[in-house]
This record gives sequence, structure tokens and C-alpha cells, in this order.
Amino acid sequence: MSSSDDFAVFRGFEQLNVQVLSFMQNQLTQKEEELATIGTEPWSAHRKTHGLDQIGLAEETREMREKLLNEIATLLHQYSETENAH
Repeated sequence: MSSSDDFAVFRGFEQLNVQVLSFMQNQLTQKEEELATIGTEPWSAHRKTHGLDQIGLAEETREMREKLLNEIATLLHQYSETENAH
């Protein structure tokens, strides 16, 4: 067989790719909305709920933002890889 005659055809799963990308967009949107709300809860309500002083609240908020941003970074990478693959 010559190399010019060798080829294979594979199914692209376009509909599944669209559904997966849509699902990932939804996840990213939810994370984005969650990120926007971190630190916006009124101080007095948060202090009563969690028993934190202002320093503790600032540290907790920073940790929550970092954790969420790490999750977003992972999702964005997966989304970009999936999008670029097709």
C-alpha cells in the first residue's frame, strides 16, 4: 500500500462537543457569579454567622477567592483545550 492511499475517517461527535462546551460555559458562569459575591456579604451578618473578626474575615475571603480562582483556572484550561480541539 502506498502512503497516499492510507487514510481513516473518524466520527467527530459535533453535537456532543457542543453540549460539553455548553456545560463547561455554564460551570464557568456559575463560578464567575460566585466569585463576584465573595466579600460582598455585610460585615455584621458574616461576623454573626462565622464568629470572625475583621482580620479573620479578610483571611477567609482571600482563601475563598484563591480556591475559587484555582477552580476557574482549571475549568478555563479544560474549556480552551476542548474548544481548540474542534
